[in-house]
Amino acid sequence: MDTATLITGLLVACAVGIGAVLLILRRQRSDEAVASGESPFAASSEGMKVCPRCARQNLWTDATCIYCGAKLPG
Repeated sequence: MDTATLITGLLVACAVGIGAVLLILRRQRSDEAVASGESPFAASSEGMKVCPRCARQNLWTDATCIYCGAKLPG
């Protein structure tokens, strides 16, 4: 084998190793979020209207509840 082939193989092995380390760190971070009770998905109730009849959240642009049909405040 010549030197160029060895260097290419070494660079590929380094790239695979770095990629594996990044994946492991990412998985650990998401496992910690789940273990702490936090959802890994973003959720916001900002701008939501609460239905006075069924107490479910609707978009602030809705005039009636999408679940029970009651008129929303505002």
